[in-house]
Amino acid sequence: MKVVLISADPDVWAVGIRILSSVLKKQGHEVQMILLMVKSSSDEYNDNELDELADLVKGADIIGISLMSISLHRAVQVTLRLKKDFSIPILWGGIHPTMFPEESLQYADMICKGEGEQALPELINKMESGQEYFDTKGMWFKRGEEIIENEMLPLIQDLDSVPFFDYDYDTHFVLHEGHLCRMDLDLLDKYSRGYYRSYATRGCPFGCTYCYNAAINSMYPGQKVLRKRSVDNIINEFSEIKERFPIITRFHLFDDCFTMLPDETIREFCTKYKKTIGMPLNVPGMSPSTLNREKMAMLIDAGTVNVRMGIQTGSESTKQLYKRKFSNEHLLEVAKMINEHKDKIELPVYDLIVDNPYETDEDVIDTLMFMSKLPVPFYINLHSLFLFPGTPLYETVKQDGRLDEFARDFRSEEITGSFEVTYWNKLFKLIHTFAIQSKTISPFKMFLLTNKIMRITRLSLLLYIVLNVFSGSSPLKKVKGMLTNVLSDLSAGNVSSLLKRFKT
Repeated sequence: MKVVLISADPDVWAVGIRILSSVLKKQGHEVQMILLMVKSSSDEYNDNELDELADLVKGADIIGISLMSISLHRAVQVTLRLKKDFSIPILWGGIHPTMFPEESLQYADMICKGEGEQALPELINKMESGQEYFDTKGMWFKRGEEIIENEMLPLIQDLDSVPFFDYDYDTHFVLHEGHLCRMDLDLLDKYSRGYYRSYATRGCPFGCTYCYNAAINSMYPGQKVLRKRSVDNIINEFSEIKERFPIITRFHLFDDCFTMLPDETIREFCTKYKKTIGMPLNVPGMSPSTLNREKMAMLIDAGTVNVRMGIQTGSESTKQLYKRKFSNEHLLEVAKMINEHKDKIELPVYDLIVDNPYETDEDVIDTLMFMSKLPVPFYINLHSLFLFPGTPLYETVKQDGRLDEFARDFRSEEITGSFEVTYWNKLFKLIHTFAIQSKTISPFKMFLLTNKIMRITRLSLLLYIVLNVFSGSSPLKKVKGMLTNVLSDLSAGNVSSLLKRFKT
């Protein structure tokens, strides 16, 4: 069968459909991959792009579209256009249809609920042989007005049985400068930025209430949600990519919690990675509760140059709301542990969640005070709290009758890096601006910036303005330079120079 797999997500890695493409090709199916990348999560496609897409998918037996919730509007746009031109069945897969199958079937003919490596080949093989396929496990179907629900398949426990990603780019197309172009090495280089993205584990057992992982885990009761590949399997994949693609200059593990792997597994990985691959490595899945000094040292020795860790909040009450069971003392110790390697790594990235209607000023101040104690340098990723339906936090907010306080729509707005412009968030950005320059805003200064009396008298705002001017990134750099020169003239008693400055 001819299968077209489309990614509506905004990056070139498209990990879901790359694996599915490999699975289907191994079974002898003809697979075409189309990466409809965009610059921003809120972008949509124009008529010319959709026309080119329609021309490209002609003759397909089935079209699969992979999407996250932030890509929903684009997936709908593509689906409606293709249905207008063709009667080809359209299948949706990914996190959004897994979480919202009924909503997704308002547009798609069928959806994959859960992991698709077993469900999709079974469906394709049944369709090709003319068998009845509406009973395929892991799939839901729309037949007329009827919705057919099939039970989910269990999680794949043997990840080594899953083939490597399909990077046979002769069968791949990418949306480039408004046109669908056949992928080549130059385009792969441009959009990958020299990175190769893969994973060592699947799943996350922590169950943070704002995260889809908590909702997905609840769909698999009694199953092991955190699964891992063998070290040799990972190294073999990286070795193959290193040999095939000289454009790759860095490997990136996008696991949710890479450091949950035991010490001996990380030791084996680091030893083999350093010997066989020997290239810079990104490890964003640093879990505060599982990262220790030995793991950190091994990863640095293996070539890790970029790390990322979720702090999210410094407020104890907000931690309870999120089910984040890390004390500030422990978080600070982990940050110090990371900082010990500051001369060997890029700026560590710390994630924070802001704009939470449940938080009081005191909660936000607790987080600001905590961040002022972290060792520099570091980089802060600020994210507004988005409610994803189906997550435990969504259910809590719904039960409390406070859904209207969470007005931001995850389906259409940019999530990454999005936050409200408030005084509190300006302070977080100020900490960030200082921290990336290896400068600190001391806890005492942060106390003055957040103190209630200081805020009422507007003195905190004055201090903020002064710090912002001297932060090095303010648009008021000229003011900083002028103030510096004036102070220099005053200290030197150079009155004539001072008067001349004010005249100019």
